[in-house]
Amino acid sequence: MSNLRILNISDILIILSVFSIVVLSLSSTISVLLFTSLIYFFTIVIILNTNSSFITFKSVGLSYYYYFFLFCIVSFFYAQNHSLVFIELVRVLNALLVFYLVGIVVRFYNIDRILNLFLFFSIGLFIYNLINFQFSRNFEYGGVNPVGVLCFYSTFIVFYYYFIGKKWYLLMLPLFLFTLISTASQKAIISLIIGLIILFAIMLFRQKRRNIIRYFFLVVIAVAVTSLIIKFNSSLAYSVDRTSATIESIIFGVEVEGAAGGLEEDDTRTLLIDMGISFWKESPLIGFGLNNSRELFYYKLGRATYTHNTPVEILVSVGFVGFLLYYMFVLKNLFFLIKAYLIGRKEVSVVYIVSIFGMLLMSYFQKMYADLPTMVIMAAGIHVAKINITNKKRK
Repeated sequence: MSNLRILNISDILIILSVFSIVVLSLSSTISVLLFTSLIYFFTIVIILNTNSSFITFKSVGLSYYYYFFLFCIVSFFYAQNHSLVFIELVRVLNALLVFYLVGIVVRFYNIDRILNLFLFFSIGLFIYNLINFQFSRNFEYGGVNPVGVLCFYSTFIVFYYYFIGKKWYLLMLPLFLFTLISTASQKAIISLIIGLIILFAIMLFRQKRRNIIRYFFLVVIAVAVTSLIIKFNSSLAYSVDRTSATIESIIFGVEVEGAAGGLEEDDTRTLLIDMGISFWKESPLIGFGLNNSRELFYYKLGRATYTHNTPVEILVSVGFVGFLLYYMFVLKNLFFLIKAYLIGRKEVSVVYIVSIFGMLLMSYFQKMYADLPTMVIMAAGIHVAKINITNKKRK
């Protein structure tokens, strides 16, 4: 009993914060969004106060996202619909707070506190949804695409732990992969496939010939077992068919039945993107106000939708200025991770590099600029990269 540590207020707030990131953030109600904002803010304040430090925390590229947030505030004053701006502004604020929060938790404690809690709550969410799953591409809580994104990031967190020697984390993979395929979220599935191919290619490149043969046979066995499971499960087979259609649509640049935004939808993603670009050309520098693409589409199509494409959505909302600030934030983090890999040659850096590339791919099909799990992974990746660079310089 003497080895057990009593949870203090910081521990409780960190647990509550990660629960909010994984579970509560899936809610779209403004009351929940504001509640989670308070959780993140007070967690940051308590951690800094507990460690007697109120110095400014600096992280790679964070200033660009801070300026992106400020410009989003400015967009409130020229937007047509202020309520739409306010709701989305809270989401952007939460993303900023989460990135900052993960950074200070890593600085004063360790990265495992965040990542293990992230996996724990994700597992609970996946199991809950699978128990209530009716094989109709409809999850009880969170929606298929947000849950698919969580599956994507959870899978790469498992590989992070695998590369640092904790191989038993691989036992979680079947649950994550089964849940991901069950969502039929093509963008998350395709991003995971591409990410795993890149990751395995780098792994094999650095392995001895004997290990390459062993990994090859393991992959063949895994593919064979997965194929058999899919063959005898109509829901999973449906997911594979949808994903194949989306891949065909991307490769050949045509609309394919069953693909993301395919022929079964009246206003396809391609149409929404084209209309979004047309909107942007009317106000290329500052856009029409955060989240106000919904207002524009309402006048054109009769319903409040959005572009389902992060780059175009940012351009329509906050113009080229906001676009530049946001992607400077992403690219600054990505280049820092690549730099860390080139210096330290550690696969753990590749995990986070692939995760960001996956996010960029998924963002072509959905809005990701204020996605909280993405912020967790980016902040954690920067921490790992800094350790790799520091360790290399000490040698």
